[in-house]
Amino acid sequence: TAPTGTLLAITPQNANMQNFPVTAQFAFLVYGLADDPAPLPFSLAAFDMKGSYLWNNALGTLPIQVVTSGNATQLVPVPYNLGLAGLTVTFQWFAIMPAPYPAVTSDGLRVTIGR
Repeated sequence: TAPTGTLLAITPQNANMQNFPVTAQFAFLVYGLADDPAPLPFSLAAFDMKGSYLWNNALGTLPIQVVTSGNATQLVPVPYNLGLAGLTVTFQWFAIMPAPYPAVTSDGLRVTIGR
């Protein structure tokens, strides 16, 4: 839960590829308002991202972040608006790996706006 009027820090940790000693160089955060809406989760294998899935309805992205030692932080302001209480916002990281490795995704994160 994220209270209205606060700053939400969303941080991927250990942004690396499974089974490879490769750490992401950059990452960006995708946001949406629904998780698992049909036809999700959607496999991203056709985009050279085997084993990665899109978990939310991806309404937009936040600015790209530099990844240092597998970590990054995206600060998301939660407006002070009590009308937002109960709203679910979903997030998912896309980590950009060094060539020749593909980009990978994180699991989805669900945040409910609180009072």
